[in-house]
Order: sequence, then structure tokens, then C-alpha cells
Amino acid sequence: MKYLLYFCLLLPYLSFSQTTISGKISDSKSPLAGANIFIKGTFEGTTSDENGIFKFTTTQKDTIILSASFMDYQEWEKKIILGRDSIWVEILLLEPLKEDIEAIAITAGSFEVSDTKKGTVLNSRDIVTVAGSQADIFLALQTLPGATRVGDQEGLFIRGGSASEAKAVFDGAILQNPFFSSVPSIAQRSRFAPNLFKGTSFSTGGYSAKYGQALSSIIELNTTDFPDKTQLNAGINLAGINAEATKKWENTSLAVSGNYTNTAPLLFALNKPNFTWQTPPQGASSAITFRQKLPNKSILKAYINYDQTKLGVQTIDPFNPSIRNTFNLNNKNLYSNLYLKRNFNKWTMERSVSYSRNADAIFIDNMQIRRGDSRYQTRFLANFDIHKKANIVMGTELHRSVFYSELVGTGKYEIRDTYWANFAESEIRWNKLWITRIGIRGEYSSVIGRWNVAPRASFAYKTGENSQISGAFGMFYQNPHNNYLFINKNLDFEKALHYILNYQYQKNDRTFRIEAYQKDYKSLVREQTNGIFEAIPNRFPTGLTDNSGFGYARGIDVFWRDKKSIKNADFWVSYSFLDTKRLHMNYLNSATPTFASKHNFSAVYKHFLPDARLSLNAAYNYASGRTYYNPNNEIFMGDKTPDFHNVSITIAYLTHIRRNFTILYLALDNVLNRENIFGYMYSQDGSQRVATQPNQFRSVFVGMMINFSKK
Repeated sequence: MKYLLYFCLLLPYLSFSQTTISGKISDSKSPLAGANIFIKGTFEGTTSDENGIFKFTTTQKDTIILSASFMDYQEWEKKIILGRDSIWVEILLLEPLKEDIEAIAITAGSFEVSDTKKGTVLNSRDIVTVAGSQADIFLALQTLPGATRVGDQEGLFIRGGSASEAKAVFDGAILQNPFFSSVPSIAQRSRFAPNLFKGTSFSTGGYSAKYGQALSSIIELNTTDFPDKTQLNAGINLAGINAEATKKWENTSLAVSGNYTNTAPLLFALNKPNFTWQTPPQGASSAITFRQKLPNKSILKAYINYDQTKLGVQTIDPFNPSIRNTFNLNNKNLYSNLYLKRNFNKWTMERSVSYSRNADAIFIDNMQIRRGDSRYQTRFLANFDIHKKANIVMGTELHRSVFYSELVGTGKYEIRDTYWANFAESEIRWNKLWITRIGIRGEYSSVIGRWNVAPRASFAYKTGENSQISGAFGMFYQNPHNNYLFINKNLDFEKALHYILNYQYQKNDRTFRIEAYQKDYKSLVREQTNGIFEAIPNRFPTGLTDNSGFGYARGIDVFWRDKKSIKNADFWVSYSFLDTKRLHMNYLNSATPTFASKHNFSAVYKHFLPDARLSLNAAYNYASGRTYYNPNNEIFMGDKTPDFHNVSITIAYLTHIRRNFTILYLALDNVLNRENIFGYMYSQDGSQRVATQPNQFRSVFVGMMINFSKK
């Protein structure tokens, strides 16, 4: 606990001279209560009282940009020079624009995690501040309804879908490897930091025809368009150090970042792991981001990232749980993306080109495995405003991919695929209350030599000033898993049909949402195993395969968020009910898959104390028990793990070190030290079993971030 002691002792010495900013906020008629007033680019700010009066202190110096927002009113900004001990500011918000009052958006199956879009549920800062998320985008998204908390493997598991059914999109291009390489029974982090993105659109189903190759979900990651200023950011924590330098010119910016991670010296010393690590996870990465403003609010963005990681850990032998295998992994990953957006008179063009390469060298005792992939992709999209109430989107994309897996000294499997897709989609606002979106997507995959056509449709109807209903239907296709294509290229696309109905109510910074869905799986790959089931994650298939598998997933998601009732507080709760079964892979019978929980619940609470400059965040996550294979039970997948419970707390202190904005943070995960179990592994004769558990139970994480800039 000495790190916690150091953290507490630092606090009294990190405060400097302050400026008090106070004033009154109103519209043309009366004062506004509950409006947000804050310094742009920081956490410093407050809300107005019942008379529209606000007051807070800041240690910022020189020039700031003061911002104000309230419901659907137009946002207010003003540059202010801090040269006195106190400043009084009169803020007048303009009435909401007529089209904003009448705004309606299709929300079925979609959560906007962004600062600017209508129907916003979370903003980009939430991703970092969700307690227990470890500043990981995908862990933060697991607090939203529809997502299942699965702790022993990476990925998003959406509404009964496996991790491979959710695809991440980086500025229009598919991310081939959004997570660090898989390790048996240990979930890996995502590769990209949240501050790279201005917002995230999280689809739980029924998504747009612009995307494909995902049976369950699309996660759109949209990078920041242009930085606010020239600056240097640096961070240090128990797992490593990182830094990013950004240089901004009038229309051009360049950012260079680097990161070094090593869990051995501090993190694992303070938090005892449950696994035996010969080489604790360590690695380094570097990235370059270039942005160029173009005429008519157009932009060009280029990004390249390279990282190397390595680790060595003892894992459970899948055939005999009393034996431990030594698992060593060395990974090299490259990702690059070029994105261009041009705005013309009545249409917009988007073009993205991406190249990625990933290589793993794996050593399991005396066995050596090499696996990897490369993907080149290009995408063109045009958005035409054919009428003030209608638009049409048309586009095409081409992918060339190579995947390989080799057991050194035995043989190598390799597949090459040329994937081509065309899509068109039209959105029509029939009147103030009614909007529809109809689209179609066609895809071709050379590795299986097949086409598909996927129609999709959605609608929204405004039922009141603050409420609406939405619905969506669609057909979605995806190539079979590479392990199956390595041995059988005559397989067909896997298929899912989505039916979604949604009701949403938003008023005074409060959001209520309930959604029902039905998802029918068809043509899933099934392996003929002659009645023998192997419960081995990422196993290589041994039997004949076909597309005779099927399944379903249905349920209800409920979400409530309130940023109004408690001053300086923000909280949300989500609940998901899931009923799902499928017959696929080497399953003996139709059963609930091991990654699906019937009940999932999350509660997230955030409270900011302006005077103390403290951000207090807490989260509770619950998931009912998941199925697992017990060879001693005659009922296939008839056993369930204990329920999952997790309580997390994060404390952040906002201050300045020599006039540089600084955040000190302390994160406590699994505060109650619950020994959660994700599943069990049995010996072949069923006489022995070992529980699959997280790498750590309760954990402590301490760090600091500092922003160096001229202002």
C-alpha cells in the first residue's frame, strides 16, 4: 500500500493560485437551471443553480475557452483571459433551432458514444472514466445493455453472439486485430487508446448496409479530426510510461506517440497474479498521426501504429488439468490507415485505404506455432443530399487478405481471400414524425466462391415531444472461422436475421430506453464428431464440416441514464435478459453457448466535486452463471458457473504541476475480492477439474497524466 500512501501525501502540495469564475446563464426569457458550464479541454466546471447562477475555481492560467450547454440549446463558447482573481461572465444561450426541436433519429440497435450526434447516450470521455474499464473502449462498452461480461477471452459478446461476430471499424476500415494476441484463459486488452477517437457508435444489431461480415455488431471508431492546440502529454503508471507530442499549425497537425509497458516491476509486485508468469506481459509501441484541413470543411487523416509484445505464462493443459504447459508468445503488429473526407455542394465523399499485418510466434513447451495475417482494404463512399428531407449513400469496398497457421515441422495452412462488397442506402424524412432507412448490400468472397445479398430496413416514429419508437430488420452474413476454411473451402456464408423494436424517452438529461429483439442464426458451421466433444478453446477442427448449424437469440435490454437528479453526478443502469441456444462447431446438441449469460446488470455512478477537484467513480457489474461442459453430466452443457459480481472504484484528482494540467488517479478493481469463476476444465476421464479464473482478483492501479502546453 506504499503507492497509495505516496498518492495521498502528494495531494496537499499540488495546488496553486486559483481564479474564481462566476456568472449567470439564461435564455431570452429566463434564467436556466442545471446548465453545464466548463473549461473546454478540462474537467473543471459546474452547473447553474435555480437562478441561473454558477461559480467555480480554476488553476488554469493565461487564456481559456469557456463553454456552456443546456439540453437542445445552441452551444456557447467564449475565449477568456485569466488575469484577475475573479471573473464575472454573462452567458446568453440562443433558443433551440427549429430543426433541432423536431429532430428524430433511428436508434434501434444503436448506441451513439459521441459528443455531437443526436440520440447520444454516452460521450467519449465516459469511456475513460467508467470505473473498472481500465481505460479500455471495449470494457467500457460492456456496461451498456446487450453486452455480456466474459472475463477469460477478449472481444465483445453481443446478444448471444461470439466475439468473432462483432467487428471494429477504424475510420471506415475493418480492424483485423483490435486486441492483443490471444492467450489461453486470459482476456487481452484492446490495442488503441480512447483519446485517439472523438466518438464511438456501438451497434447491438440491425446496423447499416454500409458494413458487413459481422453477424451481431459493428463498433465504429472515429478518430479526432483536428487537435485543439500544440501540446505534450505524458503518463506514468504501475504498468509503464507513455507520451504524445502534438504540433499544430493553421491547417496541419502532426502527432507522435510512444508507449512502453512492463507489468513485472510494479503491477504484479503490488497485485499478486493467479497465474505463474515466466515473462510478465511487456512491450512497446509507437504511432504517427497526420491531419490536414482542406477547403469546405474537408479533411485528410493518416495514421500508422507499430507494436511488439511478448509474454510467457504457465497455462492449464487442456487434456490433463493437473499439468501446466509453458506458453510463450511474441507478437508484432502493424496497422496503417489513410482517410479522406471531401465536402462538395450537395454531396460528400469518403475514401479510406488501410493495410495491416500481424505475426505471432508461439512456443508451447517444445512445440512451435506460427500464425498471422495481412489485410489490404480500400473503401469509397458517397453521400448525396437528393432532397432536404432525403439522402442516398452508395459505396464499394475491396479487401485482399492472407491468413496462415503453421505447426513448425508438421505443416502449414493458408487461405487467401478477395472480398468485394457494394452497398446503397437511402434515408427519407417523410414528415416531422416519421423517418425510414432502406438499404441493400451485396458481397463476394473468393475463398468460398460465393455471393450474398443482404436487404436491411429501419424506421423511427416520434410518439411525443421527447419520445419515439424505432424498429429494424436485416440480413447479415459472415465468412466461417478461418480454422474451418483452412480445411474446407466449400463452406457457405453463415447467416443471421435481426428483428428489433425500440422505445426511447429523453428529457432534461435523462434517458430511458427499452428494446426487444429476435436473432435467428442459419447456416452455422457444424463439425461431425461422432458423438465426441472436446471442450478446448480455439481447438483445431478434426471432423467433417458443413453448414447445417442453426440457433437463435432473443431478449430485452433496458437502459436508464440520469445526469440531472443529483448535482454534479451522472449515473446509468442497464439490464439485459438473454435467451439463446445454438447447434454449431462440435456441439453435440443445441445448447446455450458458454459465452452467454441469461441476466446481465451494470450500474455506473460518477460524481465530481468541483471545490475539491475530485472525480469519484464507481461501477457494479453482475452476470448470471454461464454454461460449461461437464463430462460427468448426461445433459450437454447442463452445468453453470457461479454468478459473476464485480465492484470497482476510481478516484481522480485534478490539479496543476507548474501550471501544467495534471490528473492523478487511483483505480481499485474487484474491491470485494470476489473469486469469480469463468468456467472449468476437466480431465478426459472427468475425474479432475480446475476452475478458470481471472489473472488477478482484487487489484490496485495508480498513475498520473500531465499535459504540457503553452496555455
